[in-house]
Amino acid sequence: MKKLLLSLLLCATTSVAAVADNQAINFPTPISSGARQAPRLTVDETVLGVERPLVDTWLEVTNSFTMSAWIKLNGVSNYYSGMNLMGHQAQDHVNYNGSFFVCVPAYSNTVKLCGKYNRGTGYTVSTGKTVDTEWHYYSVVYDAPTTTISIYIDGEKLGEQNFGANMQLFPDNPGVLFFGTNGSSAAYDEALIYSGALTADQIKTAMNAPTSVATPLCYYTFDAVSNGTTGQFDNFGSKKDVKAIYRIGTGSADASGVISCGLNHVESAPEFVAGRTTTTGIADIAVDNNAPVRMFNLSGVEVNAETATPGLYIRTKGGRSEKVLVK
Repeated sequence: MKKLLLSLLLCATTSVAAVADNQAINFPTPISSGARQAPRLTVDETVLGVERPLVDTWLEVTNSFTMSAWIKLNGVSNYYSGMNLMGHQAQDHVNYNGSFFVCVPAYSNTVKLCGKYNRGTGYTVSTGKTVDTEWHYYSVVYDAPTTTISIYIDGEKLGEQNFGANMQLFPDNPGVLFFGTNGSSAAYDEALIYSGALTADQIKTAMNAPTSVATPLCYYTFDAVSNGTTGQFDNFGSKKDVKAIYRIGTGSADASGVISCGLNHVESAPEFVAGRTTTTGIADIAVDNNAPVRMFNLSGVEVNAETATPGLYIRTKGGRSEKVLVK
């Protein structure tokens, strides 16, 4: 009887997950002018453990962190120096620039990690990864003890930069963490920020079971905007009050793509598209009948699959992981 109840639960949760948990945010290919050139999904930079002084100054980061997202490029864009996928930049300026940022430069098809250190010295780390239009898991890892920033794609470390001192964030007051900005031509399915520098093995696990390696500070699923909002997304990590907010700026752009939005970067309704496929079907999942089924809530706590209360969970079975919605 216990096995039957488990089977019924698996069938119910899998079927719901396939239709109810498959949303992603889309950043269309940029155009040469207009307000649509300045969309951005922002997160408060204070989640990194930093606090801005009263005067503008380069801000040192003394805490390790990991920033990750599932991203599917729509292609490439050569407008405004290229595509800027995720990282940290000034709140006022939306452009191909930042304290650190994952990017695809104009007239290039290779993913890079770029940024500034030593109060303005630029750096570029090439991953050698050629752009395609499949879903990939991008991670930026900052290890504070070694003052090194690294970029991973699908759990593989593809480059690093050693600063020789603490990482520094732009002096603009404030700056923002971002997933997708005016130079993006991509869809974003999940975004996470962890306290600490995840290892390659942890990143590979987090790709499909994000809360099983650690409780993230921020975990955004992008399945729907928060109730009563236009473009805010609930945080299923530990910093519940830190929402991700989709905004569109109405400032003007210069030839380099610097869009000065000021206070005109306002909360806006995002464009949703089909998200990453995480469900392979009941028949496929049942191939390994001896594999245990484990379920975790979004705080990383394992729960009993037979008695799970309604909510969103991460379920693992036979080496496969997926988000499931229990109703």
